[in-house]
Amino acid sequence: MRILVYKDREVFDAVTAATPTIGDCRIDVPAPERGDGSLVHCHDFDETAAADFEAAWPEMFADKRLSWGASDETEVENVEDPPG
Repeated sequence: MRILVYKDREVFDAVTAATPTIGDCRIDVPAPERGDGSLVHCHDFDETAAADFEAAWPEMFADKRLSWGASDETEVENVEDPPG
């Protein structure tokens, strides 16, 4: 399991508008929001597709607007379900 972390709603909206999928996984769907305002997607992203996605957004990964989170429960404990 990999966790994709978006720094905030603005990053989520920009990324998912331009890149609605990572491999066969749709990421342009509601993402749970954590208490710090970041949003997350948890999925078994294909390694090649995840690498391609990271290569498509180098600036955002470099400045941590996008990041891969830990796969343990502590990373997602403050997640709220998206509205709707």
